[in-house]
Amino acid sequence: MSAGKADGKQAFMIEDVLSKIARQIMALNEETLTALLPRYKERMLDFTPTSAWEEAVVIYFLINGLRIKNSQFNDKIKEYMSGGERGGPHVRPRLRLVKYVQEVADDLSRSAGPDPVDGPKE
Repeated sequence: MSAGKADGKQAFMIEDVLSKIARQIMALNEETLTALLPRYKERMLDFTPTSAWEEAVVIYFLINGLRIKNSQFNDKIKEYMSGGERGGPHVRPRLRLVKYVQEVADDLSRSAGPDPVDGPKE
């Protein structure tokens, strides 16, 4: 296999892992995650050259990323519901509940395979 094909396959695998991580994070409760934010901010600000510090930094930004995503989503929904920037008529989006959070979490845990961070569960 050529280097280009190997790189493409590896990139696809990485994207797949990142997508699974994103789905797992989005299934978590934002309020609970936000409550954890000060703990990870403190750990991030207290630098030590360890993998625990690196993990704290990543977790801090994952939580903030989810908060930003939710804020952007809410802003866009409000804009859409009010007719947007064009000042068009108010149109209610056709949203429906697809799955409950627990069902989504169960589906993710069944389809995710080994945890990409901790490895296989025993």
